[in-house]
Parts: sequence; structure tokens; C-alpha cells
Amino acid sequence: MAKHLIGSPHDPDAVPVGGEIARLRHEAELTGQQLGDLAGMSQAKVSRIETGASAADPADVEKLARALHLGDREIARLVELAERGLNRMTDWRSTKLAMVTRQHEIGQFEEAGREVRVFQPAAVPGLLQTSEYARAVMTGWQRMLEPAGVEPPSAGIYEAVSARLHRHQVLASTDRRFSFVMAESVLSSRLCRPEEMLGQIQRIRELADKDNIFVGIIPADAPLSRPLVHGFELIDDKWLVIDLFNTSVTSRGASDIRLYLDLFESLKEQAITDIDDILDRHLDVYLEESRQRSRLLS
Repeated sequence: MAKHLIGSPHDPDAVPVGGEIARLRHEAELTGQQLGDLAGMSQAKVSRIETGASAADPADVEKLARALHLGDREIARLVELAERGLNRMTDWRSTKLAMVTRQHEIGQFEEAGREVRVFQPAAVPGLLQTSEYARAVMTGWQRMLEPAGVEPPSAGIYEAVSARLHRHQVLASTDRRFSFVMAESVLSSRLCRPEEMLGQIQRIRELADKDNIFVGIIPADAPLSRPLVHGFELIDDKWLVIDLFNTSVTSRGASDIRLYLDLFESLKEQAITDIDDILDRHLDVYLEESRQRSRLLS
């Protein structure tokens, strides 16, 4: 028996759902406008789905399939094809080219979502960052992407920091829920000066007291069920973003999101919410470092 190669015409993952919708529409002798009217969507949207110009939302595919009066088995097949299309990690975005734009985009998703979940193993989550901490993080990213010896443009960093701080306004929405889980190593990473870390720790403490915000820290000596490989953010059950050094990868795939929702809940169970002792311990370290710096400069 011949084996089917991935990406071959026989591979079910290679079948574009839009092409299937177009084929079935032609068989039903309907125009794109007529199918759109039956499904309650515009002809332009039908065209984008059929041509693959935009990702086919499974809910939209189901509407089109029902408008074509297909059987339940065929509807389920088309919906599965749409979900497979979304399950692939897509939309790689260059941090160097779109750092400000990325902040605006993530902010739009956060404003539209009802629940935001963030895990970070090495840096304070963006929504919890002070301006000084955010500037240190973004300057580090930009230095890595610039040619050797070239300082990143301060204007671009300022705009990116401002865009990140603008995202913080969503935290005041008491009808939204925010859950932040971080490794204790976040607090010991020297991403900015000791004096700035003092303010950062205080901000974490203040936000953790808000009713709509959960902050948990996984202690440095906690037994781990899995390695803390990378950070990620989930908005509702619709959008996943993973930050890499030079880009971001996002997914709206149902299986990706289910996996990361389960992962987040597992990490949340390992975190402690009585975080004052941990914060105080690191606060004392930075206070002492700050005093030593002051003595050296005086």
C-alpha cells in the first residue's frame, strides 16, 4: 500500500476548506452573493474564505455548509478542516519591524477579551511592568536586533514603551479577569537597575491586591512537573501569543489553545498566591544593592 506524503493531494490536511466550499457552491449552482445571502455574510467574505485570503473561522464554515444544505457528516468534515487550518502556528511577526504595532495589536485583543492569562519564566509580564522595566526590556530586544555596535533608536523604544503602558488601562476594567503566573527567577533577573526593581516589585504587590487580578509565583525551590521553557499569553479561548527573541508566533488553533490552557492551569496550581514573603526577600536584596551603589557614587 502506497504511503501518503504530508502535503500531497491525498493528505487530508492539504485540502483547503475554502476550495471545498467553492466546489460545493458551484455544484449547487449558486453565486458567491447568493451563498452569502443564505449564510448571512457578505459576498466579499465568502470570496476571502474560498480563496484562502483570510483564515476560515470554523463557525463561518459551519454557516456556509448549512446554507448549502449539507448533511451533518459533511458539515463536521468541513468544520474539522477549518480547525486544522487554524491549528497551525501562523502569523510570524518581526519584533524589529513591528514592535510598536505588536503592542497595539495585543492591546486590541486584550480590550476585546474577557479573560487574560499570562505565564512568564524570565521577565515580568508586560501588563505588570513599570515604564522603567519596560524600557530596559525593549532596549535589550532592540540591541540584539541592531547591527553590532549600533545603539537602537530611542524614539522607537519610547513609542513601544508608551504603547505597552497604554495597554495597562485594561487592568482597570473590573468586568475582566487577569491571571499572571511567573517563576521566582523573574524577580532575580537583573534586567534593570536595583532602584528600578524596587518600583517594579511594589507595582506587582499593588496589582496583586486588586479583586480582578490573580498573581501567582512559582518558588525557585518548587518541584516542577515540566520545564519552564517559554512565556505565553492567552486571551479567552481564542488567541495565543508566544514571544521569541526576534519575533512572535500566534495561533488561533483550537488544539493549540486547549494545550496551552491546560498548561497554564497546571502552572497556576504550582504557584503560590501568598507572595509577600517572596517579594520582601527580593526587595531586601535590591535595597541593599541600591545602598551600595549610592555609597560608591557618593
